[in-house]
Amino acid sequence: MIASLLLGLASIVVSVLGLKCTKIGGASEQVKGQMVLSGGIMFILSGVFTLSAVSWFAAGVIQDFYNPLYAGVRFELGSGLYLGWASSCLALLGGSLLCCSCRRTPSTPPAWQFSYRSHASRGQSIYKAAAALDGSSSSRAYV
Repeated sequence: MIASLLLGLASIVVSVLGLKCTKIGGASEQVKGQMVLSGGIMFILSGVFTLSAVSWFAAGVIQDFYNPLYAGVRFELGSGLYLGWASSCLALLGGSLLCCSCRRTPSTPPAWQFSYRSHASRGQSIYKAAAALDGSSSSRAYV
């Protein structure tokens, strides 16, 4: 359980450093994505460690409860175990969401993506009203 807590703390630190809004470390988008991915994997491991510790203790409680030769105090499953199972499920869910949020950046943009091309190379094009062909008033020209 202590390993799970330490791993959870380390995964929080790594995940916060991998956020796009943090400027600590000054890493590129790809490096930040890898940091978020490693934080997600650490969250998943922390959830698995918590789940194994809580389930191991629950198995001992159940075994002692149903043992007719056990003379000590008989415990039942309580709120601490349920909170441990819930926290391990949330850690697993959070880690998987962090892993899914990490996208690979392709080296070239996909073909369906539109790219902006500046018109500065052709010169600046400003709309001008067409001159009237018959030389009459300009009120007939469309604006």
